[in-house]
Amino acid sequence: MKNKIRIFSVILFLITTYVILIFVNSSEEARSYVEDHDYYVVWSNGDNHRYTLDRVTLFNEPYNYIWSLQKDEIREYIDKEITVEAFIGYSFEHGLKSLYVMKSQHKLIGGYSTELTVMPQNGIANTMDGRSFAEVHSGTIEDWEEATRTRLD
Repeated sequence: MKNKIRIFSVILFLITTYVILIFVNSSEEARSYVEDHDYYVVWSNGDNHRYTLDRVTLFNEPYNYIWSLQKDEIREYIDKEITVEAFIGYSFEHGLKSLYVMKSQHKLIGGYSTELTVMPQNGIANTMDGRSFAEVHSGTIEDWEEATRTRLD
């Protein structure tokens, strides 16, 4: 009986530690954003990546694909530091995914999803609901870049 209690205590401790780490590693706003997109947070890596969004960065992979999926006006974020919080999330519709929530100056920008990778490459970033660049835009990434350059000038 004592062994069962010890095993149960260890399991309870591990589950509690796991849940606490998810809450410590991520902001409530970012977790809510992930959950609002019908994902269950499996793990949080916290602030995973920081960069300054300038015109050079914006038009290079993978940033061009990532930013082409966002709804906010990009001009607002040029020359600002972008912080990306990383999660692993599970959705019944999309399965297990890497999820990224972007913020600038403590303001939520949006997010994107990928297969479980460290950093998306070659346009494999999708919207949080799993739509690809081709499903969001009618043209090519070059068309999006040209239209964005025109809006930024």
